[in-house]
Amino acid sequence: QTSSLAFGGSIRQMFSPLLAGATVVPTPRNLTRDPDALLGFLLSEHITIWNSVPTLWERLLDAVRERDRAAADHLEFPSLRWILIGGEGLQPDVVRDGWDRFGPRHRIANLYGSTETVVNATCYEVTRRPDDAEAHLPIGRARSGSKVFLLRRDGVPCEPEEVGELVVGGP
Repeated sequence: QTSSLAFGGSIRQMFSPLLAGATVVPTPRNLTRDPDALLGFLLSEHITIWNSVPTLWERLLDAVRERDRAAADHLEFPSLRWILIGGEGLQPDVVRDGWDRFGPRHRIANLYGSTETVVNATCYEVTRRPDDAEAHLPIGRARSGSKVFLLRRDGVPCEPEEVGELVVGGP
């Protein structure tokens, strides 16, 4: 768990693993400010699912590159299976960087949910390396129990490729 308990995203980080019978590993706050120490923690705790904002994931990838350069080695994450990224826009270059580093063996999901939804309303699983020309990643489809609509100013649903306002509904 990388989120502060004061942040709504901590709800998913805390309760989703517990509801699935998994273990929540709280990250000491000082580690989120020290990417190399965070990397050591991730490896020593055998983390299987990483969940953070894109900025923290990007800083972790920087630490991986630094360790590789210093050791002239290729650091592996044998335990890591899922990389769940949300809370900020996930940029394709960050996904390309992770994909180039780890390949498809680690599953990556771009999670989206506005502040009002508390937890993520949509999910897009990245199943391929984004092309170098791609400037944006999809936010995916509505998650279970959510409904997502893209509406024009007059409340009419948008046509494909039309710009509109994202409206999220559900329980």
